[in-house]
Amino acid sequence: MGMYCVANELSTLKMGMYCVANELSTFKNKSAMKLRVIRTYLVPLRRGSLEIKSQEIVFHDSEGTVIHAHVPKTLVENTVIHAHVPKTLTYKTSMHEYMLQFNHETIMKEIRSDKFPWHMYRLKPFNSLKGNPTLDDKHLIDIIGRIVQIHGPQEKIIGGHNTRLIDFVLEDAL
Repeated sequence: MGMYCVANELSTLKMGMYCVANELSTFKNKSAMKLRVIRTYLVPLRRGSLEIKSQEIVFHDSEGTVIHAHVPKTLVENTVIHAHVPKTLTYKTSMHEYMLQFNHETIMKEIRSDKFPWHMYRLKPFNSLKGNPTLDDKHLIDIIGRIVQIHGPQEKIIGGHNTRLIDFVLEDAL
């Protein structure tokens, strides 16, 4: 995926002074960051709808710190967008204390750099996930493993819709 500079003022972007995700705070919310996209996905307005509610982007910085960004529907198709740093929201998919909330002042510019590191995966050992009550199921985690057992499909009603679920067991590849 691409690498981007994200800032909330063009002057900050032009100065070339970038912060990393671990330097963010509620007092330092007007900064430029160099980030690489790990994942991006569109959130529909409601289940089965073609109307878009938002775009969610998972980035990593040069230190490998992962941070989630929310782009509201009104800005999804814009190329010039700006961000501020709110406190944790309930659907945040990274473990970082903050998430980026894009607004009409956010500027996102694609850049090229061979020196920016690739930290694409956040691998976790399978036994650290299995039965871990402190694990937040909203956080995205990369798992490398193989399916060793598949249970028959189950029909459940989720959000008023009939949904087919399949349980399976993964074996840690390590």
